[in-house]
Amino acid sequence: MLQKIEVRNFQCHSKFAIEFDEHVTTMVGPSDVGKSSIIRALRWACTNIPAGDAFIQDGKTRCGVRLKVDGKTIERTKGVGENNYKLNGKVYKSFGSNVPEPIVDFLNISPVTWQGQHDSPFWLAETAGQVGRELNAVVNLESMDAALSTVNQMVTKGKARQDAARERLRSTQERLDGLGWVEEAKEDMGELEVACASYEGAQATFARLQPLYNDVVREHNRLDALVRIKESAEKVESCGAVVVVAQDRLDKLSGIIEEADGLHVVEVPDMTAITTSFEATGKTQVMLEAMQDIIQKHMKAGETVRMYFDKVREAEGELAGELEGRCPLCGAETGDLL
Repeated sequence: MLQKIEVRNFQCHSKFAIEFDEHVTTMVGPSDVGKSSIIRALRWACTNIPAGDAFIQDGKTRCGVRLKVDGKTIERTKGVGENNYKLNGKVYKSFGSNVPEPIVDFLNISPVTWQGQHDSPFWLAETAGQVGRELNAVVNLESMDAALSTVNQMVTKGKARQDAARERLRSTQERLDGLGWVEEAKEDMGELEVACASYEGAQATFARLQPLYNDVVREHNRLDALVRIKESAEKVESCGAVVVVAQDRLDKLSGIIEEADGLHVVEVPDMTAITTSFEATGKTQVMLEAMQDIIQKHMKAGETVRMYFDKVREAEGELAGELEGRCPLCGAETGDLL
């Protein structure tokens, strides 16, 4: 709010001051005493209009107007080489008819604010174009037009981005629809992971049972070999019985021969058969000795067979306990290993 004005050397006023009422201030006086000069001084201080220095009092080199507005002081001075504004003591240079921006921002007053006593009725006597320009100066239509243009551009760009986003959404939805197999693949992957875990467990079980299985196979092979030895020994044993019978017969034949040697007159029989029998008996004796040796080995082998047979049965029991009656790889029943 304007609170006070002080004028020096402005037109007819050498020194003049007025304190304004907070509501309405009325200046009353006869003609040509300087009422309008006070208004012109106030306008000059706020808008730097009129230009030039014709308003400086005759015989003076400078003039000034000081305003008190909202508790702050604005001072406008002009003279030879001087064209300044002051706001609370800070000096601002003015060039031509311009008003420094800090002063404009503080006062917020433009030329259309002023109405002189001889001026035509505000806007009513102006042309439509001038009224438009005056209205534009008041409400800043250019800023509104610029803002509206900017908003329209933003709307256009926003629609373009919206259309692009919708297209991306449509394309993404199509790709998403084409990925329906992912859920099934996820389920298959879960089943595969379970199968892999089961397979790894089976591999670990197989790795643990493989040495035991190899031992069982090895003992089976040794048992088969010992069984074959046992069968051979049984055959040798049967041959040994035949040799024993032949030995008995040989002994009887030898006794008969000795009795024959004691006879003085005996017809000498054909000894060819006897010689052949002696030769056969000698061979049989050799075979008998060999058979006796084999029988001894067979008895030892029989004991070894029984020992390994017991070990195989024990290994089979351990393997059956590990397998629990089923193959760890295919799950089929194993049955009896022998």
